[in-house]
Amino acid sequence: MTEFQARLKKCREHCGLSYHSLQRLSDVSVGYLHTVETENVGKPSDKIIRKIADALGVSFEYLKDGEVIIRSYEIDSLLTRFRRLDKSDKDKFLQLVKLWSKEDK
Repeated sequence: MTEFQARLKKCREHCGLSYHSLQRLSDVSVGYLHTVETENVGKPSDKIIRKIADALGVSFEYLKDGEVIIRSYEIDSLLTRFRRLDKSDKDKFLQLVKLWSKEDK
């Protein structure tokens, strides 16, 4: 399984979507979705990846290449939510961030 296929499957399952549900949301055929996720056929076109990404609620960049791009409005939203946390939850969140940064090294 390629990294793209793993991301697609993970996102689809995380959303609790069957191939049929994803087909209705993305307008990409069930057969093609199944083939792209399970068979060695390479990545679909950017147009198809964008349709699937939109249906899954993830960025095109993430689904295509695993690249996480955080847009400014997402940062603002994250900071607003962080500020609303109580001290204990803020501390837990910061501990997670430290763990993630250690994994990147």
